[in-house]
Amino acid sequence: MFRTLERWEAGDPPSLGSGVAGAPVLQSLIKRNIQIKSRIVAKDERDKSGERALLNFGHTVGHAIERAGGYRKFLHGEALSLGIVAACAISIKKAGLSPDQRDSIVNLLRRFQLPTRLPRNFLRKKILEAVKFDKKFEAGKVRFIVTPQIGTAHVSRDVTMKDVREAIEGL
Repeated sequence: MFRTLERWEAGDPPSLGSGVAGAPVLQSLIKRNIQIKSRIVAKDERDKSGERALLNFGHTVGHAIERAGGYRKFLHGEALSLGIVAACAISIKKAGLSPDQRDSIVNLLRRFQLPTRLPRNFLRKKILEAVKFDKKFEAGKVRFIVTPQIGTAHVSRDVTMKDVREAIEGL
């Protein structure tokens, strides 16, 4: 989806087989990605196999940001955008994501007018505390989705609260 959005934003929208560009293409892209997500969720309804977990890239910190803001400071998509930026920082450290690819992701979020930095007065400590409420937090570590490169992801059980704190401090 990232590469398709990148092409669409650059003025070279793919047709996705429909022969049209613009909003209808974006609608087709969203529809296609909902179908992909539905297939993954149907195969792994209880989030056991790990494939479904890959859909959660950016969600751990994103949900913590929502919680820390009392579910009023950010829309869900805005919080996830910030969570994706944090997940990229962790992915550089834990999965070998290149800074160039991180910059591509962050720049795309910005082009779609999504936040990539927290307001200065937002208490980052509250976000870190909120991460502890995540179902993937256990024994001081977080089962975290990382990406070694755009288009691939995997679950890491090697992400510490220190890693998460550093990523949040960078927002």
